[in-house]
Amino acid sequence: AKYDAENLQEYNQQADDPLPPIVVAVDEAAALLNVHKDIGGALRQHAWELRKFGVYQILRLTSAKGTVIDTPHRQQFASKVQLHANDKNQARLLL
Repeated sequence: AKYDAENLQEYNQQADDPLPPIVVAVDEAAALLNVHKDIGGALRQHAWELRKFGVYQILRLTSAKGTVIDTPHRQQFASKVQLHANDKNQARLLL
């Protein structure tokens, strides 16, 4: 509030002590998104709302399926990397 900034970049331009971006890396994200619905919901909200404040997500999954990461959540990621696709459906999901 002191700097009246809308995002991390604006804050860092005005602040005496700039803040670095924060990266949240989640391994085995499929289990969290599907089994632990409360954590999965928090990750979804986090992807949508916190990026402008310099908080970013990295999700690692063993298998990428449309049922694991829903489309609105998946669209929040600027970059997607897949090392191997087991079938055409997984490859299409990434694209």
